[in-house]
Amino acid sequence: MWHTIHPRLSCPLYGVWLSCLVGFILGLPYLINTTAYSAVTSLCTICLYVAYGLPLLCRVFSPIKFSPGPFHLGRWSIYINIIGLIWIILIVVLFVLPPEYPVTAINMNYASVGFLTVLIVSSLVYIFSARYWFKGPRINVSMENQSESSTYVKS
Repeated sequence: MWHTIHPRLSCPLYGVWLSCLVGFILGLPYLINTTAYSAVTSLCTICLYVAYGLPLLCRVFSPIKFSPGPFHLGRWSIYINIIGLIWIILIVVLFVLPPEYPVTAINMNYASVGFLTVLIVSSLVYIFSARYWFKGPRINVSMENQSESSTYVKS
């Protein structure tokens, strides 16, 4: 149900609404105190950067040669990916640090607990469900259409 594409809107409408509901529920603790708000914003930032970093990590450490897409950085690509990964590591460390010292149970940054929870739940969902039906992203843009409208450097 969550990944069913709406015929008129061409998007997974129920999945989008579920995502909005989860985001709303995660934002409710801000009404209690600012520590909860700090944890939620830190968690969102960490998860966003980790999601951006996974393709970089695959590109840097994969033995499979990637073919360049419509936008390619040429010979600088690997170096920029490494710089991006270093930046992501720095951001994750900074957003896990507590906002105030001395650290107490009230002012601790709980983003690390939230990140581990997201990591464990998403891994379990993949292991027990998604690995049976998820085949990867669908290709909806052909390279022929892209090469007509844009130019890129081939390496």
